[in-house]
Amino acid sequence: MANITLTCPQCGGQVDFDDSREFGFCVFCGTKMIVKDEVVNNTYNVTQHITKNIYGGGGGEKDTGELITDGEKLLELEQSKKANAVFKKAIDAEPTNWCAWFGYARSGGDIDARGYTNTVPAFKSAYKLAGEEGKEEIFSFMQKSSAPDVLRCATTLRPDDWQSFLKLGDIQEAYNVADAKGKDVIFQHCLQVCNWAIGDRPPVDRDRSWVRLADAAPKIFPEEWRFWFVKFRHSLAVVTDLLSNAKREVSEQYGGKSATSFAGGWKLATEEIKALDIVVKKYLPECQSYCEKAFMFADKTGRVQLLNYVKDFIESEQGIKDKYERKETYGRIVKPVINHLKKVKLI
Repeated sequence: MANITLTCPQCGGQVDFDDSREFGFCVFCGTKMIVKDEVVNNTYNVTQHITKNIYGGGGGEKDTGELITDGEKLLELEQSKKANAVFKKAIDAEPTNWCAWFGYARSGGDIDARGYTNTVPAFKSAYKLAGEEGKEEIFSFMQKSSAPDVLRCATTLRPDDWQSFLKLGDIQEAYNVADAKGKDVIFQHCLQVCNWAIGDRPPVDRDRSWVRLADAAPKIFPEEWRFWFVKFRHSLAVVTDLLSNAKREVSEQYGGKSATSFAGGWKLATEEIKALDIVVKKYLPECQSYCEKAFMFADKTGRVQLLNYVKDFIESEQGIKDKYERKETYGRIVKPVINHLKKVKLI
């Protein structure tokens, strides 16, 4: 979004408009003015002017600085492919110009025949050639990117860049390289994700930020009960999937029929129980451990929240969509966890 200055056809006044608008009114005489058509025409004229001057008909070859300026104008007009070609021409003219490499990276870098882009080599070249001020500009741009390859490149250029590690979801590495202020920011970030997860209860196995949090945060902040709670809930989601898969695999061995759909169903039921018991035996201890630690570190309010969750698991855990699966998990995992908590006198 940018501003465009138009001349009123009625009074000749110069009026600024937001270029995302369809139309506007002159502030001097009130005449209605069409904005969108002017933006389209202006974009076309600027693009044509730049193209003409680069590829012939504009009065001679342009120097590197002029090419970079033209490339930046094309980027502003969202003409990234044309900008890419202009920045490449600037690089060919002056291979050590970091601004040309920076523009080339921002416009897509190396683009193959299928249209896939690779910006990392161009960012690295720009960073290597730039002075201190240029390096800061390049690095600041890379940190704001949402592209994983660009963020990983930022961490190779500056291994202490905890912000990029955090955006990549590598909480442990971010914490390892962060200073004291950064560590506090990471803790607050983890709490924010945790509180959202606990409150809204999205499907844990489908939300990567929750999965990464469940894996890393309890190791880094072992005395924060909410992180153990998230890890416990994530484990329940994983176990629910494993229980469901175990039943399905046994059923498929019997032609996909349920335990009560044909004579001799008791045999299928017996095989299902064996398969489910294997899952429970493997995962019940860790679920007990995670929930126990959550209760150990929780304050009074936290313990009430935890207790309400485990007791009302079948209705409260909306992250597991199938109610029948929730009942299965409750009977085989959650109920034994509750008994364990009673045994160790936490409830």
